[in-house]
Amino acid sequence: MKIVIVCDVLGKPNNGTSLAAYNLIGFLKERGHEVTVVCADPERKGEAGFAVVPTKNFGPLNFILRANHVTLAKGDKAILAKAMEGADVVHILMPFFLGAAAAKLAREAGIPITASFHAQAENVTAHFGCMNSRLANHITYLAFYRLLYRHVDTVHYPTQFIREVFEGMEEMLGETAELRKETEPREEAECMP
Repeated sequence: MKIVIVCDVLGKPNNGTSLAAYNLIGFLKERGHEVTVVCADPERKGEAGFAVVPTKNFGPLNFILRANHVTLAKGDKAILAKAMEGADVVHILMPFFLGAAAAKLAREAGIPITASFHAQAENVTAHFGCMNSRLANHITYLAFYRLLYRHVDTVHYPTQFIREVFEGMEEMLGETAELRKETEPREEAECMP
């Protein structure tokens, strides 16, 4: 299979999301799948199997991203479209700009979309001093849902805890997702051709 992995945040394998991404990429390659990774890591430019998009500029807020060693990717449609040519499935790791753009393009092209849920609202709101604000976290979860998760075919939650948190937020927000949500991989998913 040709699988496109979309990573708004890839970088070094020094955090949970990056480790999950590298583990998934390695797992799929070991099983003979053709994997293209779309990310904003400039050091990957020209490397086989990578499509590098530019980073998003947040002006005066860039210092927050730099302090956390994070770059966020722009949803460059031309680069995404080229990476998705002939893809059997697109997997998106984060509900940010690149992931949202990838979901839109994949949906328009009729390519199945899966996504992981690796970002709690609190991971975002903590950077703005409102991690404990129910309202800020609800708005962030709603944004995640509207930007990405309502557009995908399957959501993979790394833990039952985060599944319950996000699905609970959907209910509280009056949003309903007609998605197959999976906490554990299905038996047949482990034996992909």
